Amino acid sequence: MRIQSINNFYTYNNITPKARNSYRSNISNPQLTTDTFIKQPAFCGKKSAAKDAIKQLEDTLKNIDNLHDPYSDIIMLPNNKFKSIMKRMNNKRDASSAVKYLSKFRRYMFSSEEKVLNMLEEHQHDTYKDATGKTLPTNFHTILTHLLPAAKVRLVNTQLDVVENMRNISKKKLSKLSQNDVESYLTIIEKDIMHDRFRIKPSKDLLARLYDEVPDKKVVDEIMKATRDFPNSATSTDAFIVKNAGKTHHAIAEALLSPSTITVEHIKPSSKGGEDKGTNYLAASKRMNNYRSSIPITEFIKMFPKIPQYTQLYMNDLIGKANRGGIPDIADSIIGVKDCLNKESKGKLNVDISKLDPKIVEQTQALQDKIDSLISRFNPKKKKK
Repeated sequence: MRIQSINNFYTYNNITPKARNSYRSNISNPQLTTDTFIKQPAFCGKKSAAKDAIKQLEDTLKNIDNLHDPYSDIIMLPNNKFKSIMKRMNNKRDASSAVKYLSKFRRYMFSSEEKVLNMLEEHQHDTYKDATGKTLPTNFHTILTHLLPAAKVRLVNTQLDVVENMRNISKKKLSKLSQNDVESYLTIIEKDIMHDRFRIKPSKDLLARLYDEVPDKKVVDEIMKATRDFPNSATSTDAFIVKNAGKTHHAIAEALLSPSTITVEHIKPSSKGGEDKGTNYLAASKRMNNYRSSIPITEFIKMFPKIPQYTQLYMNDLIGKANRGGIPDIADSIIGVKDCLNKESKGKLNVDISKLDPKIVEQTQALQDKIDSLISRFNPKKKKK
């Protein structure tokens, strides 16, 4: 949403003529432009304007290049670059040319996907034949199809090892009665694994019933924690092969890069009342955003202890770009993001933004003061509160 003139701004937001003069007289800082105010949802007289402003902010976040993931050790892949890469992949129809092309973007891959790419590179010149003896084209699909039987066997054995570990925890720390409760669920999970019906989330939901049946909640917590060892496509090349072998050559290439694409992450989850606004936004990789879901950030840090270091790198990237004037949409929200991270993490993510250009700090503070003043002046309901 772009409003071309200040009069257009007044009309759009239903500000009275009397209020206009007061508003004009209070705008003394030339850096506080009409566009700057329009980006603030507080001054959008209609919901559509607020949505447009938020979408513009989200689009900016999703397309920042050379940005560390705040939750992992990768450089995230901007959405516009991802689309460009995948468009060019349409011309890379054999394994050899596809591997050569995708190798240019290793810096954007998680380690698990990079291992898969290395495996595809190893088999890029292999020859494959179908049941009739006809030679097949060597692409990502034929390679994974060839590797699938062995990968399935290894994956099943790894899954069964995890179940056995949970059984051992139960035997060592629970009474016979509680062991029977645990065993009833582990038997179901083992059958699902052997019959190719196993899925991690439903199995965890099944085991969660133990909280109602087993008195020792600490042991149940330990059993539930062991479910994190179940291999998935983000942690195991075997799981990646099993999940993706049935896909097309192009779709497999997409699966190597899509986990690192940038998504908009809510610092305070929207399911917990987190707002759609710049100060509650992080750019985070698709994988880590999905993995966190609505987990409180304090708990997420326990799962990934290096998050404070990663988040600082992320903020350093934003500050560097803001100081160079590269992300004006984001620059004004950096201070608010710092405060939100600190609050939601209970001090565990107290990032350093001291290198932020003082002019941006002054502009942000002046902008916030102006917004607070105008809200209280032109919105009686807010003032009464």
